Amino acid sequence: MLALSIPLRGHAPIVLQAGSALFRMDGLARLMAGELEKRAPAADKPEFCCVSALPAEVAGSIILQHSGYALAWQRQEKFFLLHLRADPGEMPQRLVPVWQLAVIVALLAAILRGKRIAVVHGALLHTTAGALLICGEGGAGKSTTARRWRDAGQECVADDLVLLELDEERITAMPLPTWSLCRETLTDVVFPIGKRDELIGVLGLGRGEWRDECRPLTDAEFFAQLYRSTFFHFSGMAPRLPETDQMLLADWNRRVVERLCRQFPPRGLFARLEGNICETLKEFL
Repeated sequence: MLALSIPLRGHAPIVLQAGSALFRMDGLARLMAGELEKRAPAADKPEFCCVSALPAEVAGSIILQHSGYALAWQRQEKFFLLHLRADPGEMPQRLVPVWQLAVIVALLAAILRGKRIAVVHGALLHTTAGALLICGEGGAGKSTTARRWRDAGQECVADDLVLLELDEERITAMPLPTWSLCRETLTDVVFPIGKRDELIGVLGLGRGEWRDECRPLTDAEFFAQLYRSTFFHFSGMAPRLPETDQMLLADWNRRVVERLCRQFPPRGLFARLEGNICETLKEFL
């Protein structure tokens, strides 16, 4: 079987494995600039595995079904199994929803296994000092903020899916694929899983009425915005999990958000297209 690993600093890597050629693991590896390895089927269970057929013992554990696939949750060993029922076809973009599902459920399994990570719906702005995380609701302007940052000569790889790894002293951030962009093109699109920066700030995102500015949020506003952002990518999956796993995920998300709220002041970026984003965020440069 082919396997792709997402490296972590404080834990064993998160492993996605494919025993079905329909999954096109090589394409996902190119997208994430990762190295493929061959693993024996009897190796330690990965967080995710695409198989040619679901084993009989997990047939009753299917939590998501579609005309093209079935996804099962192996509760005891905490990993997901995906069975592709039909060939997605030769168009690479047709595989993007499958890859998206695979990455998100692998991250979910890693959290339920106790790995100290969080998955955030946000834009990751890279600076010389580290990474600045911008969190906001769908349509709040994360992609526009990322584009403005790049247009100003700065770097922003991810504006949808960001992986945080938390240890006792610091939080590091890694960009993961922006799936909406991948649906448009896979040409010259790379989200390197080895790229990580120390997190130096977190901002909520809103629309500025008169000018680009950073200003304080209430503690409750900041907590709510961060909680929604850390739960966003799991919102469709979590209700399908067993209740004990739902409670475990909710508790971990709460602890992550509490950590972020302790470590970073409650502030928001209120953006206007006419503003100078580098001037507005100059304290982070």
